[in-house]
Amino acid sequence: MHEIDSAADSLLKMWILFVILQKTVYKDNINKGVELTEKLQRESETLWINRKKNCEEKGKLAETKLTLPLMIFLIVLIVITVAPALLGL
Repeated sequence: MHEIDSAADSLLKMWILFVILQKTVYKDNINKGVELTEKLQRESETLWINRKKNCEEKGKLAETKLTLPLMIFLIVLIVITVAPALLGL
């Protein structure tokens, strides 16, 4: 349940940041006449990099969480494979 709450909080923070960035870009475009497409492209690249970093962090966390169950599975598999040979001696 805690993971769902933190994911919802993270999503809300990202949405708020997105709205603030969009507001800033539009305001700059109106006030200074800066090229809107260039600014939006830079923002898009920045957001894409942040999204990739978040995915990489979540992937590393999932990999860490799966290490123990995989080790247990490997030990059980070895025991199942070796046990008949040892019983046959």
